[in-house]
Amino acid sequence: MTARLAQLGKQVLVGSGAVGTVLRRKEVLAGIPVELLNIRRPEAVMALHEAYRNAGSRILVTNTFAANRLFLEEAGAADRCREIN
Repeated sequence: MTARLAQLGKQVLVGSGAVGTVLRRKEVLAGIPVELLNIRRPEAVMALHEAYRNAGSRILVTNTFAANRLFLEEAGAADRCREIN
């Protein structure tokens, strides 16, 4: 067990949230799924995670809420599902 996992239940851990929502607000997406930013604008995703970390988050979540073949197929990106995740 890692040291971070050992902390669960022993102290309050602050995590990031609303990653997709914040990215959607910050980026011009023109109707594309926000998950595509992971490969089209990885620096924007990293900058948001850094901002969450700098604000005190100790748990970061990925920007892959709807990154599945069925959802990405509508954007013509089903073949990039693995890469996005």
